[in-house]
Amino acid sequence: MRLSLSVLLVLTMLGASSTVVGQEAPALDHREDFKMNSISGGDFRAYISDAVAEEDAWARSMRTFGTFHNHMHALMTSLARHGVEARGDTAHVPSFGARISGGDWGAYREALGADGAEGPWAELVQITEVMHDRVHHAMFKAVQYDHATRDRTVATDDYIGEGRAPYTSEEAVISPRAQTVRFPEPGALQHAAWHEAGADPHWHLALQQFLVFDELLDKLLHTWARHGDTHAEAACQPAGFGDRVTGDAWANYADALSDCPDDRWRHFVQVSSLMHSRIQHMLTHAVQYHTEYAP
Repeated sequence: MRLSLSVLLVLTMLGASSTVVGQEAPALDHREDFKMNSISGGDFRAYISDAVAEEDAWARSMRTFGTFHNHMHALMTSLARHGVEARGDTAHVPSFGARISGGDWGAYREALGADGAEGPWAELVQITEVMHDRVHHAMFKAVQYDHATRDRTVATDDYIGEGRAPYTSEEAVISPRAQTVRFPEPGALQHAAWHEAGADPHWHLALQQFLVFDELLDKLLHTWARHGDTHAEAACQPAGFGDRVTGDAWANYADALSDCPDDRWRHFVQVSSLMHSRIQHMLTHAVQYHTEYAP
């Protein structure tokens, strides 16, 4: 494979990004390997449509979160189509319609694993599955927090599907520091998307969608940080952020909430930190895969 100067630049930046969050962790987990409560995307959107009518920052963040979830599945669809069209994974990717579901993505990962697939693409598929599940976990916690702190006339049981919430919060929430996560070097993904998208249109689209996904995440974290500032208990407030919540600052905030008496806010921040870390994990591996795939 020919490596242009700009690909070499990305490789150099990726190699420099060796910071990890937390201690060494075991092999990457899957949905059957960790305890997680969740809500479906359709039920999450239905809850917002039925119950969340305000125009304050928290309510807007809930609507942004719904868009964030939809964009995630659009991104995963582009990745799946790249798998079929550019990689020839026709025997591994299950048939799907306008967009791929989390269950179908899990089936894709399992099919690759059954064939012993290894390397950056197989790792990206695996990491994306875990990321997807943590997003649905955070959506569940957002609904719990919203319902507990707002005067809602709907019941959460009407929106949580059967079997989706079998665990207590204490069982399903782990410290963000319990996982090992690398953050992408600033600018690496942007450089790939802007200058070396590759020949496959689905991968080209996925790179642009990665960037938008990261921007939406940045908007969510910033809004949630400002919301944390309004909490009555000082132990629940962030130590302080600037214009952006960068690097592992959100994990630092989650770790600092041990004395916050508001369990629902503490758990929401902790689970959203797990989500944030897995998204960064996915973005880092997207750059790694790109250095091998891009012509």
